Amino acid sequence: MTWTSYVGDAVTAAAMSLVGVRSFTPEPDAGEIWRAVLEARRQSALVIIDQDCADQVQEKLNEVVAEYPLPPMVVMPTLDRDDPPESGASHDARRVLGLEQKDRS
Repeated sequence: MTWTSYVGDAVTAAAMSLVGVRSFTPEPDAGEIWRAVLEARRQSALVIIDQDCADQVQEKLNEVVAEYPLPPMVVMPTLDRDDPPESGASHDARRVLGLEQKDRS
């Protein structure tokens, strides 16, 4: 079993794969996203899903997590969203993954 899987955009998926995270990059279609989520849950102990993907399957996601809480699912803010308070977390995550440099000003 893979420890962690990510469902979301290809850029973040590429960064996640560098640290050993299995990635799923479905098209922006609710059916494809849901199939990727189900596959990730079958194969992983933890699933990270991008906020944009989670938004498209929110109702199903709420139902399945309430009925089957394992594996845990984490919704990660989409990288292009910079709304507080998520912006601090997303900037930190981008820096850790090498997608952004620390602001030196």
